[in-house]
Amino acid sequence: METGTKVIKKHKFSRNPFVDYDDLKSVLKFRSNTKRSRNVIVDSDSGEIMGNVNVFTSVAIDTDEFVKIYFRKTGEWLRDLNGGELLMLEYIFKNTKPGNDMVYIERQTYLDQNMLKHNMCYYTPLNSLMKKKLIAHSTMTNWFYINITQFFNGDRVRYFNNLNK
Repeated sequence: METGTKVIKKHKFSRNPFVDYDDLKSVLKFRSNTKRSRNVIVDSDSGEIMGNVNVFTSVAIDTDEFVKIYFRKTGEWLRDLNGGELLMLEYIFKNTKPGNDMVYIERQTYLDQNMLKHNMCYYTPLNSLMKKKLIAHSTMTNWFYINITQFFNGDRVRYFNNLNK
């Protein structure tokens, strides 16, 4: 051990300390799906039709905003990002709509939201993220494609299925 280094006291947790278990219910919402079937319930003694069969399912939905980062290739670029690039990437994460492969990045809005004054604080990280192939220009002004092999907001399988229609 190097001189002057201190070992952090180990504290062992029985549950994940980063999860607020009391707040978990406010994050998850439930959606019910009802499917009506052509099947009927028949009384085996009388043969009388008692009613239809309905199938109910309940699905938990995470209401917090999130972006999936695909780790297999993340190490190739994540560790090399500087502060300006990370700030731009955070902006992209927050502004990419679910299921969409494009993001709108307008210079003045970006600068204002991040309390930045110089245009270089916009252009330098933007160009760098394009060089690293995390985003690419589109034909529409201020719209950029995101590299969905690296990160995506939503279900890529559904996105790919929609592309193939």
